[in-house]
Amino acid sequence: MIRAAHAVLQILVCGAELYTSLCAYMTCAWWEGKVRKRDCVRMWVSSWMWNFVGCAIFVGLMYAGGIYKHKDW
Repeated sequence: MIRAAHAVLQILVCGAELYTSLCAYMTCAWWEGKVRKRDCVRMWVSSWMWNFVGCAIFVGLMYAGGIYKHKDW
């Protein structure tokens, strides 16, 4: 529960953008003719790529911090 609250707080306070909402916004804008298809796809790819980079950095920090070092899997 604490993780979910932290995620929502980060989105609200920091103005973070979720990939799913970006896809919905860009698709609606494309359907309404406000953006071109090329711009829509470019934003999807850019958002996905930077979300992946952020996840990789976070995993690297967790690994460097030794969080899972003493876990028996």
